[in-house]
Amino acid sequence: MNLQIGKVMNNNSATALPTDDAFGQTGAVQIYIESLMHGFLPTQYHWFRPANAGTGGSSSFGTSCIPEIGSYVWCFYEDELLYKKGFYVWNVNLLFTNPHDLYQDNIQPKVGSTSVYPDVKYIYLKNGICIGMSSSLTTPEITIYHPTGSNIFIDTTGSISINGTLVSIKNEVQSMKTLIDGLLDLLTNFATAGTSAAQITDPATKILIAAEKVKWALLLKE
Repeated sequence: MNLQIGKVMNNNSATALPTDDAFGQTGAVQIYIESLMHGFLPTQYHWFRPANAGTGGSSSFGTSCIPEIGSYVWCFYEDELLYKKGFYVWNVNLLFTNPHDLYQDNIQPKVGSTSVYPDVKYIYLKNGICIGMSSSLTTPEITIYHPTGSNIFIDTTGSISINGTLVSIKNEVQSMKTLIDGLLDLLTNFATAGTSAAQITDPATKILIAAEKVKWALLLKE
């Protein structure tokens, strides 16, 4: 098996010819290999299917991570004599392709991470989405970052911070309301020497309790 460095020219296999076995959502990419395809028309570049290590090949489970257009991959032909049945296997980082400082430059200062290269293992997409994990024993952190700045960050102590313009906790709102009602009753009992919220007759105290409930309802985005 002779590995070749190829450049991804088209990553949408749905545009392949229907007669090509790469046609459809197959994960195949169209690759240009300088030493083999110099002078080829773009329509003549070969399609290569994925051959990545992972959970194995199946239609019931697996991973889908299609290389971006313009990126470089190692590739090979199963039939090296006729240059047929091409596969790509993994990324190539050449001197001018270096994604290994993206987390430290773009994510670390925004989430308060203390993990550094080479401990941080991450996926950084072209739109700025990043999922990172640190393998360091002293900084075991997890980061999920959105290009708007919203993020979920688990720091070295296990504390979780959630930052975003709007944070919604689905299916937990009612239980949180119940908890808040209970806390308000507890505070009322403390402030009124054991009188429950339902037993309060003083209008000023009732207004205070109602105002607190409205405030929490707004926070919970009723």
